[in-house]
Amino acid sequence: MLTMVKIILILIRKALRRIEGKYQYDYDVPEYDIWHMMIDQDEQGRGYGSKALDLVIQYIATKPFGDSDRVALTCNKDNPAARKLYESKGFNATGNEDEDEIEMVMTVQ
Repeated sequence: MLTMVKIILILIRKALRRIEGKYQYDYDVPEYDIWHMMIDQDEQGRGYGSKALDLVIQYIATKPFGDSDRVALTCNKDNPAARKLYESKGFNATGNEDEDEIEMVMTVQ
């Protein structure tokens, strides 16, 4: 069964053929995890990632799978543009790192 977010991401990807993304709810650590938010290099800087992230956060705020307010993702240390985008949406670095990735979290209402 496709969720609204998956449908939105599929539609965006079909339109652009150059966007990837998915999320899941982690029941062990109650939080929503955004995975693989990637925009093709040729399509970056056009607002597609920002809009897709807005839609995902808006959907997660409805708490479709669990009551957690926490949303987590990781960002490559060598991608300051992505980090700036995530920070503009309310994500903050936790201080946790895994190889070349930093963990960032936000709280949705």
